Amino acid sequence: MPLPVLKIHALKDLAVALLRAAIEAANADGAEPSPFKGLYIPRHRFETLPPKKWPVLIVHAKSTGGEGISDQVPRVAADGSLHFHALLGSGRDEAIDLDRRAAELAAAICDTLLEDTRFLEEFAYLSRLNIEIEDGRTGSEGHEYDVVMFLIEMDLALGHIEFTPRDPADARPLAAIEMETSLAPIVGDPDGGQHVIRQTFSPEPSE
Repeated sequence: MPLPVLKIHALKDLAVALLRAAIEAANADGAEPSPFKGLYIPRHRFETLPPKKWPVLIVHAKSTGGEGISDQVPRVAADGSLHFHALLGSGRDEAIDLDRRAAELAAAICDTLLEDTRFLEEFAYLSRLNIEIEDGRTGSEGHEYDVVMFLIEMDLALGHIEFTPRDPADARPLAAIEMETSLAPIVGDPDGGQHVIRQTFSPEPSE
């Protein structure tokens, strides 16, 4: 099993692919009304997102690792978190219920992912789900917008990572280990020089 930081990024890519498919279906001709209609997922989370691209959704993978479970074989509990950041906005003269729209979109994201077996099969269980919605205002070029932002946090238990010790038989044969240590001059030593200790260890048991 890959380390949590790699596993959670693979899960992020899967979540984005599933959400993009839902957005494409919502924008198809004759599709039923959907919170995904018009939603934009940028190519990366640092892309510039002007109002004409709203509403937007950014998916961010975070990895927290996990507690060590050590017996004879080192094991680590693998945990990770997916963050879904969305921004919806409208001009001051538009009659849009942004709070309701944000709540519907947040619910649609959770339903799409947590009801899809392709997503569920990639982790052990959902340890926490948290949704926070905030509102604010922003403006540019003389235009003022009301905005609503929400954050969905999905904390996922990914199982356990086991670090299996390598079989020494598979390793490169080791004939001997040579060690050399230098000692500083010993006070009172008439030679006044450094002393070198050399020792060789053999991995083979002595007869």
